[in-house]
Amino acid sequence: MGDHDMIESGCSNRRYPVVDGTVQTESRSPEHADANAVGPPPNVWVVTDHEDGCGADRLDHAVGEPASQASPIGRGQHGGETLLCFGERLHGHEHCDIHSVSVGSVRRVRRTTVGRSTRRSVDAWRIGLEMDTRTTPEGTPAITVGVIGAGSWGTTVAAMTSANTTTQLWARRDDLAVEINESHTNSRYLPDFILPAELTATSSLEAIVSSSDVIVMAVPSHGYREVARAAAAYLRPWVPIVSLSKGLERESQQRMSEVTEEEMSGHPVAVLTGPNLAKEIMHGQPAASVVAIDDSRIAGELQRLFSTPSLRVYTNPDVIGCEVAGVVKNVIAIASGMAQGMGFGDNTRATLITRGLAEMTRLGLELGGDPGTFAGLAGMGDLIATCASTQSRNNTVGCRLGAGETVDEIVESMNMVAEGVKSSPSVLELARVAGVEMPITEQVVAVCHEGRSARDALAALMDRDAKSELR
Repeated sequence: MGDHDMIESGCSNRRYPVVDGTVQTESRSPEHADANAVGPPPNVWVVTDHEDGCGADRLDHAVGEPASQASPIGRGQHGGETLLCFGERLHGHEHCDIHSVSVGSVRRVRRTTVGRSTRRSVDAWRIGLEMDTRTTPEGTPAITVGVIGAGSWGTTVAAMTSANTTTQLWARRDDLAVEINESHTNSRYLPDFILPAELTATSSLEAIVSSSDVIVMAVPSHGYREVARAAAAYLRPWVPIVSLSKGLERESQQRMSEVTEEEMSGHPVAVLTGPNLAKEIMHGQPAASVVAIDDSRIAGELQRLFSTPSLRVYTNPDVIGCEVAGVVKNVIAIASGMAQGMGFGDNTRATLITRGLAEMTRLGLELGGDPGTFAGLAGMGDLIATCASTQSRNNTVGCRLGAGETVDEIVESMNMVAEGVKSSPSVLELARVAGVEMPITEQVVAVCHEGRSARDALAALMDRDAKSELR
């Protein structure tokens, strides 16, 4: 049965699209349908997929029996064995399940994870949104976005998406959630801005995760796994996860998409990255960003959600390259800041930026990234913005290190995380395992974690053996 095949429903004489053997109506149900319930559930799925992952050979019919009869909704044939399935797609604060009822020789299955492949999950999520009766004024499906993390960038992304669709923001602190809801401000992280009145906040992780169609993880790398694990308990099937974090996990050297796949398995994972300084985005200054995911349909939907009149969002299938670029540019920004803090001029900083781009590209290619990514917004674009801006936390840390402060003094005085400080040892370890030379990263680690002075680090870089630029 192809993606665009249609079947007739005896319940309402309507025709419904079938994707990977799944048919869905748009009606809603307030509760979970029990696997032994009498009569058809109000929200019908017909699943012609056998338990072992093979597709059913054919679909005989899809009829709703009278409520007085305990009857299945659909019937498929698989190797002479009858498989009868029904399920539901709930919306808003509800969740989704697949239920399979055994009749005769068919086994009973009740499961909350759906499908045998990411592709099946992606299709089901997309069709679920298309069949949802909620729509935007433009007629596109209404999607609820949940942003986890109310720091400066998480709050900024939530403010952006709230202009396009219903958006909720999770804050760890009750008082911050109250402030966002009542005063429409985030005085700790974005003190000079008024947030959209449409944006709501909560300190309940369960409330926001269980009611969202897209989850955006705006959590620093050092706390990402803990929050992802906690959120996973409340996730509905198929919901895409979008990471905003530009760091590596210290212990495992994993990118955040890899951590997400471990803690939130079975969900499509995307990355939003690029030269996006929070305050400039909040001011509405023209900018561009990249959403990276290897599924073009989800990429297009996320592109719509994150785009604003002043933010142009591109898509890129290269998740690895985009993440590596986002991580390494923070480390290089510290080095660039150190040069500025020591009083050196544009030649020195341009040298560090371009050689830093070479380090980024070498590592990214070795790990499987696309060369074009590192010349684009996620690579060169984000590197330039982070190394040049006084708004950049990593550049600021570097400037203060160059001026003679210790890393402990600097970190203690900041209320936001500079990812490059925490991620630099992981980047260096990842490079060593991959056999990639990263001399600038080595010196940043030496300054931030081994007590070397910024001046000695720069001298060590200049004392290296001469070689070809293209190596």
